[in-house]
Amino acid sequence: SVVRQTAAILLGEMGPPAAEEPLLRVALGPDPLAGALARTALGRLCAKLPTAEIRSRLRGVGPAWSGGKALEGAAPELQRAALEALGWLAGAGTPPVAEDLKEVKPLLACDDAGIRALAASVLGALPSPEAATALLERLGAEKDEVVLAEMLRSLCRLRLTKGIETIEPLARHGAAPVALEAAAALKAAGQGGALETILCFLRADAPSVRRRAAEILGELKDPFALEDLGGACADPSTEVRLAAVRALGRIPGAAASGTLRGLLKDADARVRVEAAVLLVQAN
Repeated sequence: SVVRQTAAILLGEMGPPAAEEPLLRVALGPDPLAGALARTALGRLCAKLPTAEIRSRLRGVGPAWSGGKALEGAAPELQRAALEALGWLAGAGTPPVAEDLKEVKPLLACDDAGIRALAASVLGALPSPEAATALLERLGAEKDEVVLAEMLRSLCRLRLTKGIETIEPLARHGAAPVALEAAAALKAAGQGGALETILCFLRADAPSVRRRAAEILGELKDPFALEDLGGACADPSTEVRLAAVRALGRIPGAAASGTLRGLLKDADARVRVEAAVLLVQAN
């Protein structure tokens, strides 16, 4: 088991295209950890291939991704590997293309919630009205809160110009992560009132929600959030303070607020380092 896990990591880092088939065997094997590592390795391996070649391989999911079948009819393990490969491509600066939409869109309706979430994430990297439409069409049918939050996160990245009425009810969703992502999507679409909703989540009970609210404010880069983010830099949770200082670093004018200088005395070294780096960059 340890050997398989180590081999999966090494093949993903250094493996030639010939490593594809043994990685697929491990991905489909009985060892869950080795399988997860193999799927990630497949993503790394595919991200190193020329764009045209990897997209050709993603079109087929046979023993070596060359069987000519659509992703929709593939085994879940191979669907997951293909989506992770597309994620690596997007992270390397090669976003999905229109042809990928045809492959990924049907996976929003598959039975596996994890695959649905991955599909939603990939669509968020596809800057096209068709990707936004595909996500909007599935919002009402999606019941899994994690998937729903991922779909809204992607819609935020796509910065909608229509379909706002589909998202507005979700800003009042009973699950805080869903309501927060809905508010972020509305703010990105130009709904100014949504900012107040996001700021409220900086005071939520769950640290994970407060952290995500700080991250979203950094992504939106709204100067009106500076004061509230400054307050979040005194949050009892280190992860929230870290997210808040990073968010401040993305908003113009934050370095002059005085908040960053105060963080040079924070109890956590990571927060102190982030604040110091931002101050140096500002000067």
